[in-house]
Amino acid sequence: MKLNKYLSSIILLSGVLGFALTSCEDQPDKFEATGGTPVVKYVRMASVESADSLIEAAYMESVICLVGDNLRSINEIYFNDQKAVLNTSYLTDHTFIVAIPGGIPEEVTNKIYMVNKAGKTTEYDFKVLVPKPVITSVSNEWAKPGEEITIYGDFFIDDPNVPLYATFPGNVKAEEVSNITKNSFNVIVPDNADLEGSISVTSIYGTGQSSLHYRDTRGMLFDWDGVNGLEIGNGWRSGADVLQTGAVDGIEPLDGNYILFNKESMTNADWPDEDAVSFNYWPNVTDGHPELSTMLGDDFDPTNWQDYTLKFEVCIPSSKPWTGVALNCIFTSYAEVNMEDNPTNSYIGSDDNSRALWSPWSTTGSYDTGGRWTTVSIPLSNFVFTRYADTPKVPLSAESFSGLTFIVYAGSQTSELTSQIYIAIDNIRLVPNN
Repeated sequence: MKLNKYLSSIILLSGVLGFALTSCEDQPDKFEATGGTPVVKYVRMASVESADSLIEAAYMESVICLVGDNLRSINEIYFNDQKAVLNTSYLTDHTFIVAIPGGIPEEVTNKIYMVNKAGKTTEYDFKVLVPKPVITSVSNEWAKPGEEITIYGDFFIDDPNVPLYATFPGNVKAEEVSNITKNSFNVIVPDNADLEGSISVTSIYGTGQSSLHYRDTRGMLFDWDGVNGLEIGNGWRSGADVLQTGAVDGIEPLDGNYILFNKESMTNADWPDEDAVSFNYWPNVTDGHPELSTMLGDDFDPTNWQDYTLKFEVCIPSSKPWTGVALNCIFTSYAEVNMEDNPTNSYIGSDDNSRALWSPWSTTGSYDTGGRWTTVSIPLSNFVFTRYADTPKVPLSAESFSGLTFIVYAGSQTSELTSQIYIAIDNIRLVPNN
């Protein structure tokens, strides 16, 4: 039985239960607590489409319906040692709709415990299933062997008898794990992990595989090492002025060449020094610089652009923190700008086109990666801003993916922000959403 058939969000509980309660009780009575003890006859899934499925087990965070007698006597309810939310709006004499807690039990007894007002406990045999690990992101998808990365997701359970571990492409096992929580853990990339592909994580409850790729080359636009036949971009700021071929102050190369936006000081109110903090790719189909959507071929379907994410790696040393001004990521159409008959930078300051504004400093006032390369993911569905975070006149469309510009510029009109800029960028790519 597939996990996603039963795994329901507690946040959506009220929406799900509106239908489920109707099937449990046509007209639920006003809640009044009763004496005595509850009797559970059976348990079923709460959703209407699964109402005829009696169950003896369900996954964490699933919404289930207890059916029995005198259920209004329940004052507290536990699954193993995890207390569930008791919502009297969904509790009647004969039905009780409840969400199984999402916490991992310290002690697994495979029982439901129902406590009445007098403190008497009634038990019912029921097994809470823990899903296999789910991987949502990795701190650096291009980490080298020997480097430590953080894997994020859910259900990372480390059992003393079945330790948690990761497996890299090529069936390379990584057992040097640390700082394990339910939602993340650190792992050392094994020495012989040199292939592209999915990462899997194995716990006592099974093995989950990532949709993201380690050493991801899918939809690669710019790696500054010759991918797509391009060493740099194309346009007035092709990237030649910001291209780096080796280590610089606080930054070691990720994977060959990279670009570095470097400006001692700039504000969000001024037009930027484009030579120092930007690069362009403006196509020219007559001289070997195709539109990006053509360049990517089968790796990208512009008619379904909402299904993709822009990814790249960044490195910012802690000695040069980023404290203001946004990184604008701007896709452009051929009509908007090209090197054949319409070279222009007017779109950068325009409020017509859509863009993403990456401002990780806005949460805490400062951002750096500690000199370590970090993967950035921006879904194309988030390309919904102007330079000052307003709503653009023209949204993204299938025609938008002809050119690309990265530029540190603007981001906010609420206050004037000043920052040094020292941002290394590599491996810009468009990949399917996770």
